[in-house]
Amino acid sequence: MVTVFSPHTPFHLPRRMLLLLTLSLMSLTFSACAGGGSDGTPSSTNSGPGTGGGSPPGVPTGLSITPGTSFHFVWNAVAGSTAYRLFEDSTGNGPFSQIGGDLSSTSYHHEISLWKRVNARYFVQACNTGGCADSAILNASDFITSAISYTKASNTGAGDYFGVAIALSNDGSTLAVGANGEDVGASDSGSAYVFTRNGSGWTQQAYLKASNVGADDLFGVSIALSGDGNTLAVGAYHEDSAANGVGGNEADNSAPDAGAVYVFVRNAGIWSQQAYLKASNSDAGDVFGVAVTLSNDGDTLAIGGYREDSAANGVGGNEADNSAP
Repeated sequence: MVTVFSPHTPFHLPRRMLLLLTLSLMSLTFSACAGGGSDGTPSSTNSGPGTGGGSPPGVPTGLSITPGTSFHFVWNAVAGSTAYRLFEDSTGNGPFSQIGGDLSSTSYHHEISLWKRVNARYFVQACNTGGCADSAILNASDFITSAISYTKASNTGAGDYFGVAIALSNDGSTLAVGANGEDVGASDSGSAYVFTRNGSGWTQQAYLKASNVGADDLFGVSIALSGDGNTLAVGAYHEDSAANGVGGNEADNSAPDAGAVYVFVRNAGIWSQQAYLKASNSDAGDVFGVAVTLSNDGDTLAIGGYREDSAANGVGGNEADNSAP
């Protein structure tokens, strides 16, 4: 319903209705001043909170990103500004939302994995009681390429298949790489490499081999990292021991290609093997360890053995059965 009053029509709003109308208008005013429009673009220049009158600050300039294990933003100071606001469009498709709250400095460190912000857009506002002014929009893609590196094994060799499997920690600062054809100790025994990122560069932190290196074991064919990068699982799906479960006889070679998985942990930058894992029903040709995945906290590990032969169904069936090759 719409009621129209002429300039000469006397009317009186009840006090409660007047209060609600005032609050509604205030809400609309603050909504219009928020950074970022509904169409995914910044708000208009010189928009903003403007609660005390006066002239708004000038337009911010010099916004740039230094990519490392996360994004570091800097921009030039703006005369008359009392606060800065950084806005992010994480997908590149809008809308923008404020990150980091109101800032008093001309920099901000954004803890986010770079690969999650490849298409992101950013702008910064300079604000005072007179309003806010928006900088130009910055595309993360214009800066992120500087974080790309070309990484090789420390002992590159023909046929090593470095890169056959890779895993990255949640913060993007730890990288594990499998090379299942690497030959140190025995032909095609395989290896794994761990790299870490500090500042703007990558360095190799560890070179890992199985505790029972064997020819053609293909250690490194599968790789998984925990979220913090401190736990690493490595599959060797052609390992030959007939041992079952955890910590069995690593020297046994009576079950060709049964497969195994090795778990390593990092403490103060040093890696050590924590576990040697076999299926509870190890058998030749089962290729246990062809695929591995770790939970975010590193406490739960799932392992595939896609050539295991039991005809059992569901959970907890007959593991000793081999009637379904």
